[in-house]
Amino acid sequence: MGDALANFLTQKFFVRRNLHVADTIDYGELNGSARIATYARAGEPAIPVDHLTGASKTIVAPKIRLKKIFDQNKAETLNPGLPSYMGPYSDPNAQLLDKILEEQTDLRRKVDRTVEIQAAQALATGSVTITYPDATTATITFGYTGSATGGSQTLTDTSELNIQQTRTGTNTWGSEKAKPLTDLQHLVNQIRSNSDYDGPLCVVMGPGAWSLYANSPNVKGLYDNRNIKAGGLSLLEQQHFVGNAGALALFQYLIGYDNSAGTRVAGWGTNTIAVLPVDPTAFSVEFGAVFDYPDPAATHAQFIRTDYFSKFVRKEDPAVTELIVESNPAVVVKKPKAIRVMSVT
Repeated sequence: MGDALANFLTQKFFVRRNLHVADTIDYGELNGSARIATYARAGEPAIPVDHLTGASKTIVAPKIRLKKIFDQNKAETLNPGLPSYMGPYSDPNAQLLDKILEEQTDLRRKVDRTVEIQAAQALATGSVTITYPDATTATITFGYTGSATGGSQTLTDTSELNIQQTRTGTNTWGSEKAKPLTDLQHLVNQIRSNSDYDGPLCVVMGPGAWSLYANSPNVKGLYDNRNIKAGGLSLLEQQHFVGNAGALALFQYLIGYDNSAGTRVAGWGTNTIAVLPVDPTAFSVEFGAVFDYPDPAATHAQFIRTDYFSKFVRKEDPAVTELIVESNPAVVVKKPKAIRVMSVT
């Protein structure tokens, strides 16, 4: 992890960033029934109605704590990729400052990419799995229902399942008999039928799903790739925008990272699609507080309310400086009923 690619999900959907006063995070969702009002006859008293309810959840923010070591070897080894490089006669002390800046930026990118992968996991599966160095794991769940395997291939307008069955046989989007536009409308209708969300929706597609969609015989004649929303899209959104399906904006999404073994891993299934709300209240990134010394002169450590925290740790003999960056991020899906996920092959 740690390349300089833009992080689409955290800039398009998980845009709210909340800072907490400790590493334990409490968040809630306000729930109200979708019932209509009951009529009263003239002269009759008001009819009691249920109060709104709130569902509270508590998670402990997963900790990301990274460091880079600056010793004599790092200081004297010149980096020709930095602007300050002037051949073998560059001042190693002057370049060391540039190295520190670049390395700190790299640590920040690694944290940002990790949060993006959290967001991709959360949207596609309804949970985030945290893997520690000893291979043990912890899981944060958001209440998704359903499974990609087994069950019926028939899509309905009333299904309450977040994860629909994988499209197979003549239903896979690569089949001439498949009807991708009808499938998308079923997923939209499910959201409208089972949630209180009635705002705009969009579709995030892996590149395989997008290719199957665009080349489907039942889509080609109706596919609209005119960027009529260009004025309302950011530059990042324009790079991912691939057209419209009725009122749905379609975005192609591809992300990957290098795991601890150095193997490139896809962060989003190539044939995975998700229909989700375009609503800043539906998602967020919550940051647990960092417990550390707020400044070098502080006499005691305390919780620091921040999204990123960095510091230098100095060791005297031999002279070594460690640059440490910490962040405690947890993505949150707050409106799971307004999300549908499906693999299309």
